[in-house]
Amino acid sequence: DLLWSTFYFRSLRSFFILKSKIAEKLGSADVEGMIELLRTPELVDRRDSMSAVVYDLKEKTLHFSMGIIPATDGEFMELNLEKALQEENVQ
Repeated sequence: DLLWSTFYFRSLRSFFILKSKIAEKLGSADVEGMIELLRTPELVDRRDSMSAVVYDLKEKTLHFSMGIIPATDGEFMELNLEKALQEENVQ
């Protein structure tokens, strides 16, 4: 027997919604815009989403909201990855 998790179908749905929304913003996206994109009602999982993260590769930062359902309703905090790695190497 082949069984599918319900997460699989929700993930597919999210993938196609994100694909079209990201295409609209291609070249003009910023962190705040991506956070707002994650807050798009069709993408928000109100059942069990406890983490949401935006990676800013240029600035080497993570912007994350965690620990509430849905995570996208929370405040996004910033982590500077370069600084965090430097501090880790000092210790």
